[in-house]
Amino acid sequence: MPTRDDLFDEDEQSPPAGTILSRPAKPFAQYLQETPAKPLSQGVRFALWAAGGLTALLFLASVLKVAG
Repeated sequence: MPTRDDLFDEDEQSPPAGTILSRPAKPFAQYLQETPAKPLSQGVRFALWAAGGLTALLFLASVLKVAG
């Protein structure tokens, strides 16, 4: 009987390595056809650029501090 300290349940074991699963995944091309393209909103784009700019500034400051 499993206790709450067990890391896994022995009844639900994963298949051994190298075993082919019975249900194959969809091909990548099918995922591309089913997924509609949706551009990022202006707010998300601004937030990503702001985070990238802050990261670049912090990196530059750390490089200058080590070099100086």
